[in-house]
Amino acid sequence: MSERLEQIYQQWQQQPVRQRRLVVGAALLLVAVFLLQRLLPALAESWQLQQQRVALLHDVEWLYAELQQRRQMPGDCVALVASLPANLPRTEQLQTVAARRAIALTAPTTGSDSWQAQAASGDLLLKFMLFDSSCLGVDINAGSLALLELPEAGAESGTTVSYRASFTLAGSGASVEGTHHD
Repeated sequence: MSERLEQIYQQWQQQPVRQRRLVVGAALLLVAVFLLQRLLPALAESWQLQQQRVALLHDVEWLYAELQQRRQMPGDCVALVASLPANLPRTEQLQTVAARRAIALTAPTTGSDSWQAQAASGDLLLKFMLFDSSCLGVDINAGSLALLELPEAGAESGTTVSYRASFTLAGSGASVEGTHHD
């Protein structure tokens, strides 16, 4: 065996330097191509996993921010519920909170499941319908919000901006139809 290796080495040494460099370069190129064929799929998979990791980190950050916001809510809810008289039914709690917020709240009459609320601010009504009702454990099935322009008392051309909300509570049979006023 060593004789055969010695013979190959002698033939290699007899080749011109340029040809030996060309053969070594071709061999290195073949090794590089072989390695790239093996590495490129792994690199592509690694890149794809990195992209998924970045997307997941973004989702986790968003969920963490949402959780932080929701953790702040119960303290507000505790203060709101603690400020109400004990043992009031939930609908009466809703009416009490509405009165404190300067919201005119009308409970449904016989044959109607639609509550009406009116206030000077749409934001106030939205907070009442979404946040306050949630804190009190009152679920709203459906609702609408409308902008009203009411004539001012004693003024010929002046108007007062007001907002009206209509909504039904969970457990009520009827759905709300929105009233739109321009």
